[in-house]
Amino acid sequence: MNLRRINLEITLYLLAFILALGVRLYHLGEAPLSDEEAAWAVQALQVTRPEMNGGAPAIGSQPAYIFLTSALFSLFGASDFAARFLPALFGSLLVLAPFCFRRDIGRVPALILAFGFALDPGLTTVSRQAGGPILALSAAIFALGFWRLGKPLLAGASAGLALLSGPAIIQGILPAALAWGFTSMAAKRASAEKPDGDALPTPEHAPERKFFSGMDPNLRQAILASLVVILVLGSFFFLHPEGLAAWFGALPDYLAGWTTPSGVPSQRVLAALAFFQPFALIIALVALVRRLILVRLDIEHFPYTLVFPFLWALYSIFLILLYPGRQVTDLVWVLVPIWVLAACELVRYMPGKQLNPITLLQAALILVLAALFWNSLITTNQIIPPVGVPLGLVRAAILLGILALGGLTTALVALGWTWEVSRNGLVWGASAAFAIYSLA
Repeated sequence: MNLRRINLEITLYLLAFILALGVRLYHLGEAPLSDEEAAWAVQALQVTRPEMNGGAPAIGSQPAYIFLTSALFSLFGASDFAARFLPALFGSLLVLAPFCFRRDIGRVPALILAFGFALDPGLTTVSRQAGGPILALSAAIFALGFWRLGKPLLAGASAGLALLSGPAIIQGILPAALAWGFTSMAAKRASAEKPDGDALPTPEHAPERKFFSGMDPNLRQAILASLVVILVLGSFFFLHPEGLAAWFGALPDYLAGWTTPSGVPSQRVLAALAFFQPFALIIALVALVRRLILVRLDIEHFPYTLVFPFLWALYSIFLILLYPGRQVTDLVWVLVPIWVLAACELVRYMPGKQLNPITLLQAALILVLAALFWNSLITTNQIIPPVGVPLGLVRAAILLGILALGGLTTALVALGWTWEVSRNGLVWGASAAFAIYSLA
């Protein structure tokens, strides 16, 4: 039975990966490269064709993308598809990362998280951009995941790849480190206050020893693997040692963003988060309200599993809004913890052994109402308002009426059957609607 469950679990992860790869590769090279994408692609092309720049290729602060893409150019030729293939591949591999955290969040939430990563519009968009931060994000998540699995060599290699992915890794590490530090201190304090023998598990820390020679063997292996990757890949197998010098420019490039505004207003970042990720954001907020406010906040029930992703998302948003050189693509560091919160909450609404048909009917009705809501939202010439009534007012009344009808049906089903039946139907219907919205 266990082997059968494991095989099913692996099959579902492979399905999520195939789905993510298909979404990210679909018409990948159809749109021309933007100016920023072209700048990184040209640097990769110069490595392949040194004569373009007088024999000395210009290498920026993302040597991992530049060198790996130059290898693709050498094998398959330079094209817009090849320039974007590496981010698309790493963005697809990201859906496998939740497998590393099954012991932390559970098997089912990890599977939900994988499919969430596969269909998330924000992660998909960034994965289809040359030179974006998706390499840094995926490599950093895998580094943490391999460390949790006790694979220090793989963790160190992934960390080295993440460090070679440019200034984006700094944007992600700072909030995550702050969130981890706060969660660790809170867990230690709670453990100290509990009676002996009933302490809460705290994040693992290596004992204090002399640096390197006496440090934890796993940490030493991870550091050595990271250094090897940085030296080998950062110099492109020692063919371009100037790549290491360019890598050291990642920190100055990031610091330059504190003095050079990008021109992207903070309102655009918040709007992108709200309109591109409404489902994950809403479910994550529900999880926080239910676990951090409605649950009694004592040591026994304190939800440490949710505190870290919540603080990571909060600190990431705050840093993006504070950073003058912000880009909308920086939101990928917010999407991962938000989806962790959403996945941990969505598992509560999974169908049990006995499936109530009323739940399916409620879900179907919510899906139909969602389609009507979307059609009313985007329509421009099918609504004819009465004389003297503004079109915007009529449209708003229709949208509010559809929302009210959804709330009314949910309440009636709860009164006629149970709140659990009504709630599950509402969540399933909304999940299906937002999945279609994400694909669109």
